[in-house]
Amino acid sequence: MNARELKNCRICGKVFLHHGGIVVCEECRKDLDDIYIRARDILREKKDSEEFDSLRLAEEVGVDPIYIHILVEGGYFERDGFDLDGTVSTRKSLARSFEAELNRKKRGNQGEKPPSRGMFYDERRDKDR
Repeated sequence: MNARELKNCRICGKVFLHHGGIVVCEECRKDLDDIYIRARDILREKKDSEEFDSLRLAEEVGVDPIYIHILVEGGYFERDGFDLDGTVSTRKSLARSFEAELNRKKRGNQGEKPPSRGMFYDERRDKDR
């Protein structure tokens, strides 16, 4: 359980009781949710050739860029697979590294008998015993 703290909202500056997550008050959180829905719809409708950064997206939605910046920091767009900062999204990056790891293991285990303890067995547990 998170400790409750008094914090200032990053958007409006109002003092509120913070429970965790993004540091915005309840009113601004509702605004963020509405803005996120509008921004997400714009990103879904964009053409493949169109690129958005946070400033252009804020302009398209018609809001202050701080809203989009906070949404990006909170991982809202990343969890939906959108890429606003010009890099490969974390989801895609993790999928690629997982695929590469599986390929390395396949190449390394060719001709070997698979481990009998299952794929989720943690060998570090045995070292402490």
